Formats: sequence, C-alpha cells, structure tokens
Amino acid sequence: MPQWLPRAMMLALALVGCFQFAYWAFHQVAGLLINILIAFSAFRLGAHLSAEQGEQCVGAVGHPPRSVFQLFTMVLFTF
Repeated sequence: MPQWLPRAMMLALALVGCFQFAYWAFHQVAGLLINILIAFSAFRLGAHLSAEQGEQCVGAVGHPPRSVFQLFTMVLFTF
C-alpha cells in the first residue's frame, strides 16, 4: 500500500464530515430564519387585522412587543 493512501483516506473522510456538518448547520439556520419570518409575518398580519378592528395586538406577556428584540424572544420561546 502506498504511504499516501491512508492520509488520502483520512482527508477524504474529514472532508465528508465537514460537508455534513456544514449541511446540518445551514439547514438549522435556514429553519430558524424561516420560523422568524413566519412569526414576524404573523405579527404584522395580526397587528394589521387588529388595527382594522380597533384592537391592540398583544404578545404572550399581555402587551405588544416594543422592539425587534422582544419579537425575537417571543419567537424563540414560543417554539
């Protein structure tokens, strides 16, 4: 067996592992961004609908989120 073959096999396995980790990480981040997009869209739609009805859109804590940070925390702790 040539001396370079074990190193080449280890390099190939390391590259496959890196690819699988990057694939997993990308899908985790994409899923999180999609959840945030859905929640933000639902928040904006709820605010629009309740404004038409003369009501106030409220979050889980009983008042509307005042900032993007509060909206993100609502999203993260809701799912």
